[in-house]
Amino acid sequence: MNNLESWFPLTRQLTTKFHDWRITPWWTSESRNCRQRTILQLLAIAHEQHLDPAPLLCNHALEQVGRHRARVNQFANRVAEGTSVIEAAEQTPEVLGNETVLALRFGAQTGTLSQIYRDLIEARDFATDQSRKNLQHTFAYAVMTLLVLVLVSLFLANFIFPTLMAISEELGPEQFTSGPLAFTLTILLMEHFANHALLYILLGVAAIFLCWLTPTRRLLKRHVVPKWIKNHAQIQVAEILRLLAISLEAGRPVPSALSTLAHYHYDSQVRHKLLSAKNQIEQGVDQWGSLTNVHLLTTAESHALANSSSKLSTIWTLRRLSDWKRSNSLNQYEQTTSLALPTFTILTAAVVLLLCSAVFSFLTYLIWFLAQ
Repeated sequence: MNNLESWFPLTRQLTTKFHDWRITPWWTSESRNCRQRTILQLLAIAHEQHLDPAPLLCNHALEQVGRHRARVNQFANRVAEGTSVIEAAEQTPEVLGNETVLALRFGAQTGTLSQIYRDLIEARDFATDQSRKNLQHTFAYAVMTLLVLVLVSLFLANFIFPTLMAISEELGPEQFTSGPLAFTLTILLMEHFANHALLYILLGVAAIFLCWLTPTRRLLKRHVVPKWIKNHAQIQVAEILRLLAISLEAGRPVPSALSTLAHYHYDSQVRHKLLSAKNQIEQGVDQWGSLTNVHLLTTAESHALANSSSKLSTIWTLRRLSDWKRSNSLNQYEQTTSLALPTFTILTAAVVLLLCSAVFSFLTYLIWFLAQ
């Protein structure tokens, strides 16, 4: 084999490309959280070992595919050009999550970046990964089921229902006006979708294209999701409490940490609340009471923090509150996502029931009509 490669250099190149193709899939099976976590671990190693992260990111990009590969390359190029890791992450959407970028920015401003890296790597939400995987399976199931349902509906609309309508016309429309409601409703719905098929197709393609765009997803995450998903606000509060605990453990005052969070937080509403809490502290309000006034903490939670016997007790309470809020939010998220499959199944069953009712009720009515 070595002699063959020395005689034919092209053989070695093709063999190398073949092995690269064999070990690198054309599509990724990892979730977005896993990909972002891998990048975070590379950045943590580079920070701990005082290495240049750009070569690590470039080599990592070679193992990726699709848009994620281009995104990581863009992130690595910005770092190689001299942009700081945090600013490059802010300029490259979805290479890291909003919460991760905020935590890194907070760590850089408060001098706790090493602790932030360790905390982010240790805090992995397996429940969230499993819930998103279940949603992906539900989505794949929904796509396949809808495809089969559309094909069956097209067959019924083009071959079965025209025959049934021809039979009803032969019997006489004036004698068949009191026919089955399910059949009449199905005919009306099919005529409606047939007349507006192009419009629905264009709307579907436009919706898929908009959801595929990164700016649209960022807009939904920042402005729509917090308003419609109640537990999202609790996850944000849990993140704030965890960062306050790290800052307090490092000897940084709470007002300073709130000022940093108010300046760099990605959610405008939370940013306004943190700025209001900081202003209240400057006017003499208790630091934990100010968070209660802006609805980031409950009264019982602020009392528990204010009545802590020591600094270590306060740090412990902040961490336990953060874990408790995040756990509750993730449980609610898991319960909500678990309803996706039953809901879709019920909707699909309703459509199938309508089609079956339309056909069998027509046949039943036809037998009854002819028997008279």
